[in-house]
Amino acid sequence: MIKFLAAALLALATATPAAALTVSTLADRDSTAFSWGLPDTAAYGQTFSLAGAENITDFTFVINDGGTSISYDSFIFGWDGTKASGSALFSGSGATAGVAAMTDHTTITGGVALGAGSYVASFQATSSGPSNWGFVTSSDVYGGGLFVYQNNSGDVGQLTTSSWTPNHQGTGFDLAFEINATPVPLPAAAPMLLAGPGGLLMLRRRKG
Repeated sequence: MIKFLAAALLALATATPAAALTVSTLADRDSTAFSWGLPDTAAYGQTFSLAGAENITDFTFVINDGGTSISYDSFIFGWDGTKASGSALFSGSGATAGVAAMTDHTTITGGVALGAGSYVASFQATSSGPSNWGFVTSSDVYGGGLFVYQNNSGDVGQLTTSSWTPNHQGTGFDLAFEINATPVPLPAAAPMLLAGPGGLLMLRRRKG
């Protein structure tokens, strides 16, 4: 038991921290998706997948608003394959730059802890558009998700109650996007790994 405890301590002390995660199609942008904004196609989003626990620090979309700033709410939800699911894991707000050119729009999340699974990051327009978004149509599309949108006319409740439309009937095209994350630190449960053998050792001593 003492050998097990020593091995656990050594494993924790010498563990190599996981690398930060970046998923990006920004450099592969080769087209545009039209048109996001009220009164019609108010929600644009990109689904993505995580293989393990990550803290999402920010996500970016590329938008040309034609020179008129558009306000929006930003979200991260779970994704059930056809629509957003559950409560929002992140929510924020912002506005496009009011620039008639493709411009990066980054949402800082402050570090949203997500486990392995599928998610959707999205902007829900809260003022009139329309606008163009950067789009990826080549062989460089992201394999872990796709561009989805919803004609919800500003009704945020529909994000989790109505199916979203996959662009081009699910052919796998993506928004030009980027998601950055940092690995979740050693789980808070790790000390229990050490406490367990120690507790067993004490139990054995009491029985002896």
